[in-house]
Amino acid sequence: MIGEIGTFVLIVLVATAAVFLVIWGAARAMRAAKRSRPSVSAAGWALLFLSSGRMPPPPPASQIELDISSKKDRESSRDVGEP
Repeated sequence: MIGEIGTFVLIVLVATAAVFLVIWGAARAMRAAKRSRPSVSAAGWALLFLSSGRMPPPPPASQIELDISSKKDRESSRDVGEP
């Protein structure tokens, strides 16, 4: 039968193989994620914020448009009261 050293070597080999399989799987998942379409990323963000209970911040272009429109609204409301 297998002695104590043989059992130890077998356990180490199995553990090493398991670690390499995990690393290989993670690398494969990262490669697949990099090649995915942008809509997949958007769906991931939507699911993330859906679970947190708050709306995600708008993208920077939308934020700029909102700031400009709110500034115009404030300026137009100031002009309404003036003669």
